[in-house]
Amino acid sequence: MHNVVGTRAGIAVSTAQAYLAVIALKREVEVTQRALDTSLAHLDYARRRLEAGAGTRVNELRAGQEVSTNEARLETAQLGVRRAQEALGVLIVSDGPADTAGDPVFVIPPIADEAGWMGLRPDVRLFTAEERAADRVWKDSSKDWFPTALATFDPQAIVPASIFTSPRSWRFVVTFSQPIFDSGQRSGQKRVREASYNVSRLALTGLQIQARSEVRLAQETVRRSERALAALRSATDQANEVLKITTFAFEAGATTNLEVIDAQRQARDADTAAVIAEHVVRRSQLDLLTALGRFPQ
Repeated sequence: MHNVVGTRAGIAVSTAQAYLAVIALKREVEVTQRALDTSLAHLDYARRRLEAGAGTRVNELRAGQEVSTNEARLETAQLGVRRAQEALGVLIVSDGPADTAGDPVFVIPPIADEAGWMGLRPDVRLFTAEERAADRVWKDSSKDWFPTALATFDPQAIVPASIFTSPRSWRFVVTFSQPIFDSGQRSGQKRVREASYNVSRLALTGLQIQARSEVRLAQETVRRSERALAALRSATDQANEVLKITTFAFEAGATTNLEVIDAQRQARDADTAAVIAEHVVRRSQLDLLTALGRFPQ
């Protein structure tokens, strides 16, 4: 029973994680594509300046190197998306890669009543049921001393009948027995049942402690990852603004293309970091819902 519950929950969580991984990798493809478009525009500008006699071959090569780097990153990112889609397809038993239908929205319920969310967890419900069953078996040990009754009904038909016996007869027997001495067998069984109950009770207590820890950690992870995402999104906006200013200054002749390429890389890295942080937020929200017993349902 433990394996069945754990396997079902594990498959559901793994499927959700694979779904989120596809979304995150597709975001990374978008970021890399934007970086590639920016670097291609810079390369085109460097070539036009070189053809006009205002640029240098070095500037063109630097811009081309950045384009080649982004093209390689784009191929790697697209391969990552395909792998994630194949993994998602395997988990949902699809004969081929599976894509996402949209961004999930995780609604985190208020966490006030521990008994409310604790009772929603399938593992806690399972351990609670086992603890109650072991307690019932242990407390019913006194019934082993109850007398037992055995009733038998024995119909009989004789063909052909003789003059000394009836052709049809029946016999109904009720036997009562009461154990007097069993060499401590029943007492031993009671001790074993008590030990089984204590094991179940301790297992439930340990699981409840672990569940509380999971909820606390998941809450803290959600809070900190959301703050980190907000900061990284601000850094992304700042990096893109720096890229615009640097590009404008380069076209005006105030900077070199080294500064433009450096700004492009920083903007790309900031976008990538924001995508990763967004994925971390979704994963932490999923972990919190799982810890609260809200997923899977």
